[in-house]
Amino acid sequence: MGYTLQTKIPIHSIEKFETALEHVAQAIDINFIQDDDYTSTDINLKIFLSGKLAIKQALIIFQDTASKLGIEIGDIQEEIIQNKDWVAESQSSFSPFYVGGFYIHPSYVKCPNNLIRAIKINAGPAFGSGTHPTTQTCILSLEYLQNTGFTPNQILDMGTGSGILAIASAKLWRAHIFAVDNDPVALKTAKDNSKMNNCSRRITLLHADDFNKYELKNIGNFNLIVINILANEVLRMSKSILNILDDQGYVVLSGFLDNQTKLILKTYSNLEMTLIQKFTVNNWTTVILKLNRGIADAKDGYN
Repeated sequence: MGYTLQTKIPIHSIEKFETALEHVAQAIDINFIQDDDYTSTDINLKIFLSGKLAIKQALIIFQDTASKLGIEIGDIQEEIIQNKDWVAESQSSFSPFYVGGFYIHPSYVKCPNNLIRAIKINAGPAFGSGTHPTTQTCILSLEYLQNTGFTPNQILDMGTGSGILAIASAKLWRAHIFAVDNDPVALKTAKDNSKMNNCSRRITLLHADDFNKYELKNIGNFNLIVINILANEVLRMSKSILNILDDQGYVVLSGFLDNQTKLILKTYSNLEMTLIQKFTVNNWTTVILKLNRGIADAKDGYN
């Protein structure tokens, strides 16, 4: 017999709660709340626990973390569940699908056509099986850039998760990709997936949570940076991007709702970036921006 605890927490506190709970929870599930007007700043946090002792520990951690952050969290709901093989459960719910010209499938499903671009992704603890609208529109953004004739030499995938966007980049271009995440589990998943897709030689994995990592600052500028995280992180990283982005480089930003797009575009347009393309699916938005450093007539890039 197993247990779950579920509550509502502010988006900006995700990382703190995950770090505090990771040694108690067997698994952590995050679901974004989509209100009718899409203005919610909260998420649902659900953790899976093995026994009563873990429940007591988790309840203490919830209250202690909220107190340290000076925030309020929602009522904590407890549920008894049957023990399951969560890996098998995850695999059974992951069916192959198409995104643009890519066929995304678990490793146990054979690709139907050797001529199409295929990405093998095993569902696991890292974000990025390709089913979320932000991941899909990031892939569409990468294809859009390739169709314009853009040919990058160095690409940065910030918050790589499962590595799916780094792998997609490796299949679109002969560039070298640096895939960065602050979660060791995600990096292990990304490493396994890159090997499975025969592109590990062109993907370098780095453990970091911002652009100040020594290796990133000393490998030269990137032609393309992809960030699929959350709105507050996309905003926080805006100025740091300028230190490592090529003067005419591109940025793909995702992980935010459509009503947050105007603020993000305004912030980045102040850094001489122009809106090139925008994709919105189920109110989740991805934008492609181009840096016009030194070009006097750069446009605002937002309406």
